[in-house]
Order: sequence, then structure tokens, then C-alpha cells
Amino acid sequence: MRKQFSQKLHDENDKIGRRAVKDLYKALGYSVADNSDIYGIDLFIKKDNRIIAVEVDHKAGWIEPYFVFQSVIVTDRKTKFLKAGCLHAVVNKPCEIILVARSEMILLSPKKENKNKYVAQGEMVYYVPIDKWTEYKKGKDY
Repeated sequence: MRKQFSQKLHDENDKIGRRAVKDLYKALGYSVADNSDIYGIDLFIKKDNRIIAVEVDHKAGWIEPYFVFQSVIVTDRKTKFLKAGCLHAVVNKPCEIILVARSEMILLSPKKENKNKYVAQGEMVYYVPIDKWTEYKKGKDY
């Protein structure tokens, strides 16, 4: 079972998360562009003639200025964006912390059912160990 798409949640989170990730990569010297395909991966970053696709997840439930769990959950419905060479960025609610992992690390992680407020029966998610992510802090790293 998968969570149904919610335009309301998308509208509340998509632009906020994208803006934070754009700010990060611009500070790191990349040029950044939104994907014109609204159903595709979120962003493209470019540096030294290398283009990398980035999927962004703004986690409205993650309010702390640090990550408190041993694993980061990435939903199975994001698998379509987990291609070799792509990145996945997870942003906390206040956009103070961004975690970034390579798609390959996510795909190698264990997948389990996870019950949540959107899917009572549970949906399949990747449990990606925190040590597979690079952490960036606003005001320190960007």
C-alpha cells in the first residue's frame, strides 16, 4: 500500500524543501535548475560540466536541529527517482539541516513495512543508516 498523492501536502512542502536545497548547492558552487517535468525528479545541479539529478524531501515532522534516529526513512514510491548517480536530499521542517545520500546507498538499504498516519496498513520504506548520509547545517555549511 502506498500513500495517495496529496496536492495539499505537496503545496505545503515542495517549494520550501527545494529552496533550501537550491541554497545549499549554490553555496557549494553549483548552478541549480528546477526540472521542467513536474512529475520528474526535482532539481538538476551542475558543476564542472557534470549534471546531477536531485530528489528533495521536506520532512514537516522533523523539527529538531539534529537527526535523532539511526536510519532515515525513504518511501518506496521514491524508487522511480533512485537512479545511479542521483542524489536524495532530506530537509528538516525549519530548513536548518539537509541530509544528502547517493541513490545507490538508498537502494542497498533494507526495505520494510512502516505504518504511519497516512497509511495505517503500512507502506514499504527504505531504512537508510544515518552514516550513509552527509549532513549540511545552515549557517555552517551553507
